[in-house]
Amino acid sequence: MSTPTPPPSTPTANSLTTSTAPAAWPRSGWDDDCQQRLIPTPLGELHVRVGGRPDGDPMVFWPSLMMTGAMFHAQHRHYAPTHRTVLIDPPGIGGSAPLRSTITLEQCAQALLAVLDALNIVRCLYVGCSWGALLGSTFAAWHPERLTGAVLTNGTATPPARPERLQMTPLITLIGRYRSTPR
Repeated sequence: MSTPTPPPSTPTANSLTTSTAPAAWPRSGWDDDCQQRLIPTPLGELHVRVGGRPDGDPMVFWPSLMMTGAMFHAQHRHYAPTHRTVLIDPPGIGGSAPLRSTITLEQCAQALLAVLDALNIVRCLYVGCSWGALLGSTFAAWHPERLTGAVLTNGTATPPARPERLQMTPLITLIGRYRSTPR
């Protein structure tokens, strides 16, 4: 099953080069107050949900590997009354464009920068888990002027232990074979 192609949109001050996500994307109930958008980045279009208080301080969420921005639905609901929330589906995951090759944290940081620019976010509180935590530490080092703070959890810089490598090898093999991540 392929992801629906969004209709072309006319850029505005708020959308820049983003497009509105197709109505065919399913809603989960918790995200009914969110606008869904596809934002062009160096890694392809990223699917984002933008919600909360439009004039609130922005909080940007990047999840762990193989997870969508929906991972942070409880945080969105908690902070939406006071903050503008941005939940990102990382490259190759969820509603974002499939990956075509191996990517780096530097490329992810450029993709995050493209999302912030497209949404006119000058500075934000960044929240990342696992992959999102690794990206957050990289982004903070290269673009500290774009952050008011960062909440990073479960980030590790150590190689996986033998049991983890054995557990992940079949998944990595499948991803390599099909050149795409599960949707």
